[in-house]
Amino acid sequence: MRKKFLVWILTIAVVMSVAGGSFVYADNLSNINSQISDKKSELSQGRQKEKELKSEISQLTDKIDSVQSEIDKLQSEINNTEFKITAAQNKLSRLQNRIEKQNKDLNDRLRNMYMNDNTSFVEVLLNSGSLSELLVNLDLIKRIHKGDKEVLEQLQVQHDQVEKQKKELDNLNSSLKSQQGEVKAKQESLNADKSALNKKRQAVAADNAELSEEIADLQAAADALTSQIKGYGESSSPYSGSMIWPVSGTISCEYGYRYCPYHGYELHTGIDIAVGTGTSVKAASSGVVRQAYYNSSYGNMVLIDNGGGIYTLYAHNSRLLVSAGQKVSQGQVIARSGNTGNSTGPHVHFEVRVNGQYVNPRNYL
Repeated sequence: MRKKFLVWILTIAVVMSVAGGSFVYADNLSNINSQISDKKSELSQGRQKEKELKSEISQLTDKIDSVQSEIDKLQSEINNTEFKITAAQNKLSRLQNRIEKQNKDLNDRLRNMYMNDNTSFVEVLLNSGSLSELLVNLDLIKRIHKGDKEVLEQLQVQHDQVEKQKKELDNLNSSLKSQQGEVKAKQESLNADKSALNKKRQAVAADNAELSEEIADLQAAADALTSQIKGYGESSSPYSGSMIWPVSGTISCEYGYRYCPYHGYELHTGIDIAVGTGTSVKAASSGVVRQAYYNSSYGNMVLIDNGGGIYTLYAHNSRLLVSAGQKVSQGQVIARSGNTGNSTGPHVHFEVRVNGQYVNPRNYL
């Protein structure tokens, strides 16, 4: 908003300066066009930067999506592993119950055989009717013990196997969760980068929008100035004849680029003729006085419409002898030279303008 305000101030200042008659540096159309060109170049760079940021954001989005797919895949593996862990845990519980039951059954059987009041292990042996029956009974007892032992051993082997499998699954699950944690951290980092790039892109987009507004405002100022210049260029009569020197003196500065103590390196828009204060300043060509007033840069100045889009300007005078709207003849005294405005010594600054553009006065003298 601040930049836009400044641009509008510039627009108003330019239009007012032309309308009010300063007609100096502020109304320099080429300067405004140069600003427009610079800002268009800046806007082009800004749009390119915004395009690059959008591309970076798109690439980051693809990476984030890829990482999310990796996270989802790991989560699926974790869910599957946890399902297997639960199944293994349930199987372990069932095996443990069977082992405990088998142990209990064996203990109960031994207790019945060795400690039962009705029948004891010794009685089984003593009640054998023959040696062969004794051997059969002994073999039966051994088989019972052996069968119980084998069942217990098989159950224990299964228990150990399932417990080992569960431990491996637990380790795998921990590893998967660790991987998932690392991938999530990577995703958070990418999201942070994306957020930062989005903020940067939004700032660049805002700057580009502001630049577009400034260019539009400057273009409006340029159009207004062009209309003003065109208005000045539409003289009441065509230009004819040649010009005379407004004063006789020493040329202290020619038309062209130079270093100015007031404005730095710039175009010197006329010819400076060094003369003493109070020297008569004559109209270089006949015409109509459009402006005769004091300007902070030109000091006491006279602007004459010489016809055909040609204007002559006489600056830094000590005294003005004509007024706006007055017709003057070539050679008529219109002012007295001086040292007013931005001047470093008594002289006459003489300009020739054609359709609002500065030209070298020597081409018309």
